[in-house]
Amino acid sequence: MVVNEEILINAELEKVYKIAETYPLFVSFYKEKKISSNRNNKIFLSICSSIFGIPFRWEGEGTKGPYNLIEYKQTKGLLKGMSSVWYFTKIDNRTKVKIKNEIKIRLFFFGGLVEWIIGIFIIKHMLKKILFSLKEIAEK
Repeated sequence: MVVNEEILINAELEKVYKIAETYPLFVSFYKEKKISSNRNNKIFLSICSSIFGIPFRWEGEGTKGPYNLIEYKQTKGLLKGMSSVWYFTKIDNRTKVKIKNEIKIRLFFFGGLVEWIIGIFIIKHMLKKILFSLKEIAEK
């Protein structure tokens, strides 16, 4: 299942990208967030968030394509293998950020239903909150 969200931010692309490179640190609703390494074009991170009061921890790695995209993949956690690609597009003195998230859950017959529920009700909501956190920081 693929879930897309995007937002238009009233800030220059370079500023928005520099903040986005610090993901997950700028996301206010994460309970715990840590970057274990952020060198060259690679980033390694760990996150703890809660969904309906239940804590979920995961780890991931990202690959940066300077000022145009960042690709993340969950390497440990409930949705191991989930991927997100963040696209950055300059529009005058503003920046459009789009996140394309793909999840694949292998649960035989119910996998598609579980993907749909997680994608529509949880992932889509979290992507919106992440983008609004980015917008809030970048527009200060």
